[in-house]
Amino acid sequence: MAKGKKNNKQIEKSESVQASEEVLEDYRLKNDKNWFSFLGKLIFFILAFFLVIFTIMANMGGSSDMLREGIESFASRSFGNRPAKIEKLHNMSFFPSFSISFEGLKILPYPESTNEIISIGKMHTKMSFFDMMMSSAKFKSFLIEDFRVKKGMFFQRDSVADKIYIDHDVSKNISFLKGEGLFGPYNWNAALGVNVSGSGGVYKYRLDGDTAIELHVADLSLAGEVKSQHNKFALVDNVVVSSRDLALKGQLVMSAVAQGIMNIRGDLKPEGSTALINFDINIDLLRNPKQVSGSIKLSGFQDRDLSGQKSIFALIERFVEIFVHEDVLENFAQKSKAEYLMNQLSSYDYDLSIELEKAAYEDIGGEGNFFIHLKKQQGHYYLSGIHGDMGGAQIKVPDMFIVSKGSGEGYTMLVTEDQNTVDLVSLIQNGISSDIITVPKDNGACAAYEFVRNGEGAWMAGSKNVAADNPVVFSEENYKFVSSVLLGRGANDPCMAFITKE
Repeated sequence: MAKGKKNNKQIEKSESVQASEEVLEDYRLKNDKNWFSFLGKLIFFILAFFLVIFTIMANMGGSSDMLREGIESFASRSFGNRPAKIEKLHNMSFFPSFSISFEGLKILPYPESTNEIISIGKMHTKMSFFDMMMSSAKFKSFLIEDFRVKKGMFFQRDSVADKIYIDHDVSKNISFLKGEGLFGPYNWNAALGVNVSGSGGVYKYRLDGDTAIELHVADLSLAGEVKSQHNKFALVDNVVVSSRDLALKGQLVMSAVAQGIMNIRGDLKPEGSTALINFDINIDLLRNPKQVSGSIKLSGFQDRDLSGQKSIFALIERFVEIFVHEDVLENFAQKSKAEYLMNQLSSYDYDLSIELEKAAYEDIGGEGNFFIHLKKQQGHYYLSGIHGDMGGAQIKVPDMFIVSKGSGEGYTMLVTEDQNTVDLVSLIQNGISSDIITVPKDNGACAAYEFVRNGEGAWMAGSKNVAADNPVVFSEENYKFVSSVLLGRGANDPCMAFITKE
């Protein structure tokens, strides 16, 4: 009897545990159903939310005054906060494509002006909403017509782009961003290789870091292949800079060294010549004046490479003729293009090593080699390390300073103590020729010369008697430049005893 009761209790306990487990299983199943229900509702809510957002965005577009003013505000900020006006906004949409289409954009120099400095006759551009959100810069279409820029804004001539558009050859699956128009009186056209993706009549276009480039202005042309590496530098390969009479071919590499400092290096070779130009220079754009530093090497140059119709200088003159307005050139001397170029070069500061290798120049009586380090600082010059050979004769020139005395007052030249094989006065007055070679001699002390222009504009030189009790007198600014270099040459430089300041 006791045993039966015990069995009944075990059965009851087993049934109770089984019932508890069933209740627990039902609870978990119910909980799982709640999670699935919650996730389903969340997904539905998100989809519904974005559907509502996209529906709103799809209906936000149009040509309202508010949208037109938004585009005007963006254009104003893009051009230095100058006033911007749009005559007619055709349409602006946000989804499924972001697109803008308008006519008559005008950028004014100031609010009351009626003469625009930049204008666009017509513009239409379209890109995917998601490409815009991801900043991938892939365009579905791009067209600008009658784009005008007044002279003085970017260039010294009025410039017009009749049309800038994407030209897609579907049969070859290649595309270019092309443009054409007028630059002053000269016709121009340009083409940039564009990456194309898509098919079946739906395409997207993007300017990649690697692209082919062509630019033609009158008979002046620039062509090459631009290749970049993670925006760290740009390699322009197969460069061809040419005019009707001469072509320079080579390679350029451009990179940002630091904030405001650009490095440009490469080589250029005139077609049909033995000459070669190698350079590795930094341009400091934040300094005032801007500074150019580095090295330039000219190899195998002959007379015809530097002068004449098919020379490098003729190519440079043609560049100046096209890009510099006649009104500007009139302010210079008879050789206006050459004078303008020299004036532009003189506006920079320099810290350059310049080397001429195997230069065959008629006036030096044969082949020559020459090296010089040039330091220019706000109108003051320091020439050092000058050596080489000229027409079989060895040349060596002591380091020298050429310091401006002031506007129109000429220069003072201080020649340091060292061996000298060149007649410096003849060099200044008559230029480079075999006549400047003299019998080697040693300077007993620092020498000084004064250079002024005569009534005909030619440089005239005269030597000065310099001694410890009769030093060269410099202004405080000039003395600071000369003394800082002399002290940098070593302790107790002999020339320090022969200079003083006002």
